[in-house]
Amino acid sequence: MKEYPEVLDKKVEDKTFIEAVLEPHRCYYTAIKDLFDKDIITGLAHITGGGIKENLNRILPQNVNAKIDASKYQILDIFKLIKKTGNINEKEMLRTFNLGVGLTVVCKKDSAQVVIDHVKKSGINAYEIGTIVNRRKAS
Repeated sequence: MKEYPEVLDKKVEDKTFIEAVLEPHRCYYTAIKDLFDKDIITGLAHITGGGIKENLNRILPQNVNAKIDASKYQILDIFKLIKKTGNINEKEMLRTFNLGVGLTVVCKKDSAQVVIDHVKKSGINAYEIGTIVNRRKAS
């Protein structure tokens, strides 16, 4: 704040920057709990510091990788403001912040839309950002 005091006057949607940045994280349990007994979800990763790359890789078996399409991110305005105000490069933003992807759900490919529709019924935005692929063996 000392380095970028102008951010204090910025609005993020209908909130001040401080209100937006101090908003508690969302609890996803109620949005996904009914999916647990349906044999749909194969993994969950809460995206915190380290971004998707570090947090999602922790839950995947060693024989697979997540192939993430960053162009599918629906980046929240708060992160756009942080990036612009702090002049932070894209790689650092991806590593440090979740950019609005608070939880990744790994599921069977044919169940992706079922998961998305179910989560949206709880008022939480959900969308596909990638696929799980076999890891290539080093030659």
